[in-house]
Amino acid sequence: MDKNDAEGMTEREAMEAAKRRVESLERVKDIVDKFDDGDMVAQPLLEPETYEQVYKPTVETLSQRNAVVKKSARDSVLILSKMAENFHKNYGVPLKMAAVKITKERKKNRYTQEQYSWADSEKRLKIDESEFSKSLDEFRKGNIKKPMVRVMMTPLVLKLVGAKLLPIEITTRDLSKILYGKHAGDMDSSIMKQLPRVLADPVMIFSSYTGRDGELRKVVVVSMKDNNGTTIVTPLELEANNIPGRYKINRITSVFGKTDKKTGKPSNQWFIKQLEAGRLDI
Repeated sequence: MDKNDAEGMTEREAMEAAKRRVESLERVKDIVDKFDDGDMVAQPLLEPETYEQVYKPTVETLSQRNAVVKKSARDSVLILSKMAENFHKNYGVPLKMAAVKITKERKKNRYTQEQYSWADSEKRLKIDESEFSKSLDEFRKGNIKKPMVRVMMTPLVLKLVGAKLLPIEITTRDLSKILYGKHAGDMDSSIMKQLPRVLADPVMIFSSYTGRDGELRKVVVVSMKDNNGTTIVTPLELEANNIPGRYKINRITSVFGKTDKKTGKPSNQWFIKQLEAGRLDI
């Protein structure tokens, strides 16, 4: 191979690498552009076979009921699908049979329809929404003196990324920063009141660095925007200590729109970087 041929091959390889890079970024952009697609939670987590044979038909069956039932059921269907997938991989049981077996086993272990029905999930979520809304109103009036405010119980979808089903709480100090400090103007109480609903059905969840006391951290991307039209993220510390440390909680450390650090304008660059770095959990 002469020098010209070698240089030509090097140039072609560089062009191919650049092409692959562009295609990769375009795929990432497609993911970011589909933030409102509910199935984004399921597709990255499940094998294609599991998605098609277990998750998708189950959700389609539930969708024949009503929108509220379908929405609140999605995270539970995802858990069932993942369990069936693991059972299939470990024991060679066909996917559909594994799903049926797990469903029967859960019922036998008193995970009854009455306890864990989709309607009950929606009912619990509405209670959390109502209570958190009242707490925010009292906080704004200056009537809350305790250091923590309860937001909701941890939704099932967060269990998929390692969260235990603990109370989700936020400190009054962090709440003050959101409403009156660093994020004042961008965030307000009307946006914050939607938090339990959007956390129960997140767009994406990323892994993050550990907390100062070793707490596992996650960043939840939600289908909600701040007053500047920026997609909101919610960092969470898992199994943190409630103040004054009487019990374990999953703690919200902030709620804010993810903007470009230099311009302060809405930007998807952070999301793209997290996807490229492989930090996407679901």
